[in-house]
Amino acid sequence: MTDRSPLSPLHVCLNSYSYLRYHRSPGHKSSSSETRSSKPQPRSSTASHSKPPSKNVFRTPCLPDHTAYLTLTDTLPDVNRRFDVVNRGLSGYNTSQALKALPRIFRPASADGPQIKYLLVLFGANDACVPLPTNDQHVPLDEFRRNLAGIITHPTILSHRPKILLVTPPPLDEIRITTLDLALGHPSATRRAKVSASYSQAVREIAAEHEDTVTLIDLWKGVMDRAVEKTLEFDPRGGKTLGDPDSGLRGYLEHLLPDGLHMSGESYRVFFELVKGHIGREWAGTAEEERVGYVLPDWRVAPKLEH
Repeated sequence: MTDRSPLSPLHVCLNSYSYLRYHRSPGHKSSSSETRSSKPQPRSSTASHSKPPSKNVFRTPCLPDHTAYLTLTDTLPDVNRRFDVVNRGLSGYNTSQALKALPRIFRPASADGPQIKYLLVLFGANDACVPLPTNDQHVPLDEFRRNLAGIITHPTILSHRPKILLVTPPPLDEIRITTLDLALGHPSATRRAKVSASYSQAVREIAAEHEDTVTLIDLWKGVMDRAVEKTLEFDPRGGKTLGDPDSGLRGYLEHLLPDGLHMSGESYRVFFELVKGHIGREWAGTAEEERVGYVLPDWRVAPKLEH
């Protein structure tokens, strides 16, 4: 059995690489830097930088009043003690910046290094920003498609032969975000519901084009379906969507996207339910008492110090 470090915390954010890996050697440290835009600061999809809890978690970033924890190891026992869970979410990054940084974040597969088994890729919330003098995060849709394809087909990524979970960005509540963006000094909303939806559609198309290596996680649909289900006065058959000024109704998005962009704890539960069936299935059906695939042996048989 090879040595691997204990599982590390997972923060899932709106602009991230998150991955599960076998850890065959002491982990290397990946360096990364964050860009800062001129004032007013864009309201970026981002991850929390506070000291993480000791368990693997799905954590709602940036919204302390809405933070909710779902323990990955409690709810996905097939992952517990078999994988490291690593987050590489970078505040405010778009796909252009992420693709540029990719060689600094990931190392090619090697015989004695960590092997990425699952790679969760979630981009688009920042790429979909509209061009404004106060925000330069926008990436045109065609370029976004090329960048995203470049990430999931990058030679370094493919060298690990991971299962790639490609996630659509969630819906946008333009009604809410317009109010907040204007208060921050932007001349108009930094994001538009219809524009953001087109980036989610692009992710679906990229996933379909790479269906042999990519699994689609449709977070936009999952969150919107929950919002529609909980908004009894809304009829989606009219062709309009919640959070779009054309509908004039936020509905239950008020609870799922409190600031119009970042997800609440309930939204992360939706996200979790969409993801959990795709991770750790290789251990399904094995007897728990056999501890198949454990990095370190069960305490009953683990070696002790020799005195």
